[in-house]
Amino acid sequence: MHSSIQEIVGLLKERPTLSVGPQVIWNERLDRQITSIPLTNGDDEKRAYEIALKGAFLIYNDSLSKGHDELQDRLVYARNDTASYWHGIMHRKEGDYNNAKHWCPSNHPIHVQLLEKARAYVKAQTIENGELKATLQKLVEQSAWNARLFVDIVKDNVLNGLTDEAATLLANIQQIELELLLDYTCEKAVGKTFTEIAS
Repeated sequence: MHSSIQEIVGLLKERPTLSVGPQVIWNERLDRQITSIPLTNGDDEKRAYEIALKGAFLIYNDSLSKGHDELQDRLVYARNDTASYWHGIMHRKEGDYNNAKHWCPSNHPIHVQLLEKARAYVKAQTIENGELKATLQKLVEQSAWNARLFVDIVKDNVLNGLTDEAATLLANIQQIELELLLDYTCEKAVGKTFTEIAS
């Protein structure tokens, strides 16, 4: 694992919960560190996850355009479900919802745990807005995580004027998703989860 990865993880671990629709890059200097992470001489699958990790770090830094650029690499573009998932999240965060749904995989290894955690989170909340409550219950009561439905819920709430309640609830569900996907991507790329590197 390259030494800069530990430093990047340490910085990203300190950032607050990410908004579902960021307006600015969180730490512009961090972009240069992320894009300069060297790829190993591993096989194509290993290198694909390393590229996906660079894209993930940039997206986690709310540097959506640069994250998108990384994910256009021939090794990951439309070939790696994890990179495609990050691609979908990037488009969701920038507000290109139809494109986001295209890239979100219908099944990913994190989805079982994501559904469990999102279900527990929603169940523990007192949600004032009845329509929002119903849509979030529909999301978490399904038999499998539906990334495309989550895109629709974010879209509807953003386009109808994101209330403080919706902004908090959606950002916290998104945070569960991002942390699980970041752990998975790190483990595939460098052999340790984001959480393990940060601790």
